[in-house]
Amino acid sequence: MVSWKRIIKPLILGVLTLTGSPAVAYATGQSSSPNYSVDQVYFGTGGELNACSTSYCSKQSAGDLTVGGSNSPNYQIHAGSNTDRQPYLEFVVNTANIDVGVLTSSTTGRANATFSVKSYLSSGYVVQSIGTPPNMGKQSTATFNPTADTYVLSTSATTNFGSANPIFDSNTSYRSLLRFDLSSIPAGSSINSAALVVQPTTTIASGGMDVHPELDSWAENTVTWNTQPTWNASVLATSTSPVAGTSLTIPLPTSAITPGANNDFGLGYSVASFISRIASREDATNPPQLVVTYTDPQGTVMTAPSTPTASSSGTEQFGINLVANTSPATFGSNPAQIPNSTFSFGQAASGYNTPNLYKYVNGDTVASSSSSSGETDYTISYIFNISSTTPGGTYTMNHVLVATSTF
Repeated sequence: MVSWKRIIKPLILGVLTLTGSPAVAYATGQSSSPNYSVDQVYFGTGGELNACSTSYCSKQSAGDLTVGGSNSPNYQIHAGSNTDRQPYLEFVVNTANIDVGVLTSSTTGRANATFSVKSYLSSGYVVQSIGTPPNMGKQSTATFNPTADTYVLSTSATTNFGSANPIFDSNTSYRSLLRFDLSSIPAGSSINSAALVVQPTTTIASGGMDVHPELDSWAENTVTWNTQPTWNASVLATSTSPVAGTSLTIPLPTSAITPGANNDFGLGYSVASFISRIASREDATNPPQLVVTYTDPQGTVMTAPSTPTASSSGTEQFGINLVANTSPATFGSNPAQIPNSTFSFGQAASGYNTPNLYKYVNGDTVASSSSSSGETDYTISYIFNISSTTPGGTYTMNHVLVATSTF
């Protein structure tokens, strides 16, 4: 499945400055002779821009480009509609999704998609291709030890317990703080499951440990009750009652985990009159652990040649071009100028303009015009080849095209 996004991104690279002599117009309210009279007379480079009656309106202006005409033996005039003088970029993607089905190492998957570009009163445009080649998410499970843990105590409000083992939590006076560094999980990964695993050193008959989300604004060797982050009273999960020496697993909601960043948690106890203790990270055998199962959306990426390359079944390849091809089959089309090449000038970019050769580099320019251009219709030809060692699964690609025009 290849999905498209359409992005129009005008870029102004210069300032247009118009200079010239000021226009001067003279008018009199009324002029008459014994036989004729007029209400108003104009002298200068223009006339009245708009004149309307109850039923009709007219527009007059010197210098407008118009169509139509009339002539005599000595003179010729053209008249008609005024030409639009507003610069613009028009970019239309006609294909939303592509599904190439099941691939095999003996055949080549093929597909086409089309888009069109028109740029008026500009210095040209470029179309950039952006997106990671077809990829398949990879599921992984990672176990993290704390990078910091400690507890704070209300009755010793200025005391730091940074290196303590065990650490304490209760319903009121004790709070434990834990930090886990999840920078190794790629940002954008989907979290499938998460659990906090702790080793109790006391047995409590009722209640359980409450897990709270906390801010990442404390330091293990300096934090005290007075300097702790503002306590977040939200409870993510509550454990079963702890038993000394028995590992305790506390499932957490996946929404509580942020990939690619520090994740901080606080521990309290769900009922009053109990003090819970767990081994800290200073315990080499049973430190707290955060176990996270996640899916990296770009775990496996298809190989894409960086130079124009012929399609080869059995070799892992993903590539595109913007011209008509005869191999591995007859498909694709050359850029089409609408209405014709007198008015439209868009071309496929170098590297993507050779029949039967394909490449893909994220961020490449794939099409352009060096001047203001009427409509050019483009066809992207895709090839998909896999080898016998390409991992099986569902591959997707989010292919973004960015059109930029210079005015």
